[in-house]
Amino acid sequence: MNTQPPDVPELDGETYAETFVRSIDAQAAEFKNIAQTKLIISLIGEANAGKSATINALTGRRLSEVHPIAGWTKQITLHQYAENVFIADTPGLHEMRTLALGVQATEFVEQEADIILFFVNAASNRTPEETQAFQALRQLNKPTIVVLNKIDTIEAEAIPAVVNDLTQRLNYDLIVPISATKGIHIDLLSNQIAEILSAQGKELLFLKVAQYKEERVKLWIKGAALSAFGIGALPLPGSDIVPLTA
Repeated sequence: MNTQPPDVPELDGETYAETFVRSIDAQAAEFKNIAQTKLIISLIGEANAGKSATINALTGRRLSEVHPIAGWTKQITLHQYAENVFIADTPGLHEMRTLALGVQATEFVEQEADIILFFVNAASNRTPEETQAFQALRQLNKPTIVVLNKIDTIEAEAIPAVVNDLTQRLNYDLIVPISATKGIHIDLLSNQIAEILSAQGKELLFLKVAQYKEERVKLWIKGAALSAFGIGALPLPGSDIVPLTA
């Protein structure tokens, strides 16, 4: 008896994306637990650090065009991007320095956020307040990525030194240098977010709204195909592939 796993069809990018969307919306029992959870990505950083531009680049949708959800504190703007997928835009660090705003934002992040994107403007001078704000966030023990945005505004040769300096100041090395407006390294940031959320079982929720997802979707579909083979339910190419999560 042949026990080798089947060859997974090499579909083009568009077909992978269409297959993924159809699959995760299917009434698969294995997916129900994921579908019933929520994903909240919290954005924190100075007002001019490009938080909205980065989310626009990650999702292909303008943050300003996604209607905020009513009923949340005025200091937190919650945008719904898909069913159970939310982006939380918090005040800039300057506004958060007032006690009331800082406490409310911190409580929200601690209780609700699944992952924090901490934004730093590559063209701005580093400040003690920025470092202090980051260290306070780290006390919440939430998965965090430092997004060094606007690298297109500095010399390319200077980027490694800026990253190294930021690493030393924050005592943290998960730093992704990007340019949201130029589209530089947005795919790397997207992949890093998916990698972190994968450990929480929420990667699929992020991939529903991510613009740069083809490679992660391919891995997921191939994994689903091998799982199907293991239980004797071989998937068919294209739209008949369904999610079989652990």
